[in-house]
Amino acid sequence: MWAGYWLAATSGITLGPPAAPTYLETYETARPLSVPAGTFVGRRFNTFGGVTASKAFTLAAGSMTWTTQKGTIPNQGGSWYFITSGVWRGYWIPAVAGMTLGAPAPPPPTPIAIYDPPRSLVLAPGTYVGKRFSNYGVPAGSYSYTLTKTSSAPTSRYSTLPGQTGRWYYVVDGVWDTFWIRESSGTILSP
Repeated sequence: MWAGYWLAATSGITLGPPAAPTYLETYETARPLSVPAGTFVGRRFNTFGGVTASKAFTLAAGSMTWTTQKGTIPNQGGSWYFITSGVWRGYWIPAVAGMTLGAPAPPPPTPIAIYDPPRSLVLAPGTYVGKRFSNYGVPAGSYSYTLTKTSSAPTSRYSTLPGQTGRWYYVVDGVWDTFWIRESSGTILSP
């Protein structure tokens, strides 16, 4: 009601206790969180643990989402996970029995080659799909484009990727900027 205003101190106004200390575990990269079937209410909180927004949703079956933090919230019971994808993106959901936090992302594989400065990847005419992946190798976006003639794209890395077959080139400019292109008979690295 008086957010942003000053109130004069009087005998009728008392100062409440400070926000309770909290425990917070932060993950460098988002980790998978298995959530069992059921109804959950995601919540957003202010500094003192007051609810500022809520979103209820029922999962008919177990599901998986991503989280970057687990901790306690002032004046709220139990532990909570901060969700970064799906229906509760930007909300905290309470930790309950049956939830399973996935392991940290594996370290990325050592690139087979790093090109500094970038080298040209020559692409024969055809359709190519550039892909992005999470640190777990989970697809995080793609872009398909058809080349009508031989073309090239600068690449800075040649590597295997977690959870993916084949070898990949990382493109740093053009239509596939920041995407990986899988090595194929249509891709040739220029000398």
